[in-house]
Amino acid sequence: MKTAILIFLFIVPLISVHSQSSTPLINLNGSINLSTSYYSASGIDKRYPNGLSTAIISTNIRLADEVDIPLSAYISTDQTTFQQSINRVGINPKIGNWLTLHGGYYNAKLSDLTYGETGVMGGGFDVRYKLLRASFFYGNVRDAIQPDAANNILGGFRREGFGFKLGLGSEEAHVDFNMYKAKDIVASIGDYNYPLAPTENMVMSYDFAFPLFNDKFKVNGEIGGSAYTSDTRFEEHPVEGFPDWLYNIKYSTRFDFGTFLNLSYIPKPEYSFSLKGRWYGPGFVTTGITEIQGDALEVEFAPNVRLMNNKLILRSSFGVRYNNVRDTRAATTSRFIGSMNATYQYNQNAGIDVSFMNYSIRSNAISDTARINNVLNYFTVTPRFNFQGLGGFNNLFFTYSFQKFDDNNIIFAYNNKSSSHSATAVWSLAFISSLNFSTSVNYQNSEFSTGNFKLTSLGVSTGYAFFNRKLNTSLGANYSLFSSIADNNQLNLRLSFAYTIEKYGSVSLYILRNEFNSDLNTNYKETQAVLQYYYNF
Repeated sequence: MKTAILIFLFIVPLISVHSQSSTPLINLNGSINLSTSYYSASGIDKRYPNGLSTAIISTNIRLADEVDIPLSAYISTDQTTFQQSINRVGINPKIGNWLTLHGGYYNAKLSDLTYGETGVMGGGFDVRYKLLRASFFYGNVRDAIQPDAANNILGGFRREGFGFKLGLGSEEAHVDFNMYKAKDIVASIGDYNYPLAPTENMVMSYDFAFPLFNDKFKVNGEIGGSAYTSDTRFEEHPVEGFPDWLYNIKYSTRFDFGTFLNLSYIPKPEYSFSLKGRWYGPGFVTTGITEIQGDALEVEFAPNVRLMNNKLILRSSFGVRYNNVRDTRAATTSRFIGSMNATYQYNQNAGIDVSFMNYSIRSNAISDTARINNVLNYFTVTPRFNFQGLGGFNNLFFTYSFQKFDDNNIIFAYNNKSSSHSATAVWSLAFISSLNFSTSVNYQNSEFSTGNFKLTSLGVSTGYAFFNRKLNTSLGANYSLFSSIADNNQLNLRLSFAYTIEKYGSVSLYILRNEFNSDLNTNYKETQAVLQYYYNF
């Protein structure tokens, strides 16, 4: 209701201004995607729901060429008690190029250490006016998930939160202050059991970015602190001098800091260098960015170069990561990741890609059984060709890869070693008439301490467009033989139709068939069909 009133207040003055303009008052554009599916299985339990239907609607209403009102909705029939709700409706009016309002469901972002591109069900705004940078949101940042012991679902509380940004500058050069605070709502679910507990979190940070030397050197980074209460049912633990209105400290609350700094230098278009560093204390937590893991020190260096008029491109990256940054653990674990990639384009018809990666992890634990010393190496090479022949245009490439894993622990080394060789060849042929063919062959041989695995597969497909390319059809098949403990084979069949209905969108049908046979495991068959309608206006 509040959103509707707000939009009405914008529309009334626009109508009065528009009466003196020749621009259309309302312009509407967007897309509609409707789909329904069929699924059946014999020999195994069903892995997908049958009769799943979805509707994805995305529209934009432009008023008097001044205000944009995007409206999006994702609606599905698959709504079960132990899943996050996927029905989403959001409206995001945009006024000029300086103000955007948000209502309903939308993705909000404050910064890399506070709240980043995660869905919010609520409201907010973004202001970018001259040098002013301001953002605010309030709402549910996580839906409740009811516990379900029968399905081994622990559950989750509904989480309410808010956040804001206030800063000066532009995306390329700015200084911002950010704050995010969220709390789990205990009453949002029924009975729950350990280890599930309601939490509370607050994060504040400063983030910055600025270019130097005519944009050849760029710096961006952020420093922030967090307060995290792992169980809000604990007793309060007031800290002298800390304002209670800002955060309610309890005996399960911990404070910590996190920061990162990125440097990039591009002296010439052919050369670039970047250096990244991150440090997260063991108690640094933000529930708005689940990818951040506390207790880590990371450093990464990445030089890139282009040579021979961009025919040869070399990319590389070398990084280390340590935990136990405050000596709070019995042992420190270190990780090294290095990668090198080369692309060489000999001419328009031939090229080659080569890459190598090394990943190692080590710990200095005193006990031999707890000590870690693992190394993974991966190498791949792919020559590529394209040429005219056989009456059409041909694409051909080969890929060979080798992977080796070594566990150098003196006790477990023998049982934890593996190596794998794989080779793939793919050829495709396309004619002007729209007729096309493709075929692929794949072979893999993997050796483990406990046995080996072999895979051989052959795939073929063809396609053709009828009725002046209004109806596109394709047919494909893939047959695989693989063995480990037992011999197995698998057949996949694919059939698709897509028809364009002039100005009224397109209709497509996809049919998939999967048959699996084994000397030891359960044999099964699956059939899946998806009918889809898409309209863009």
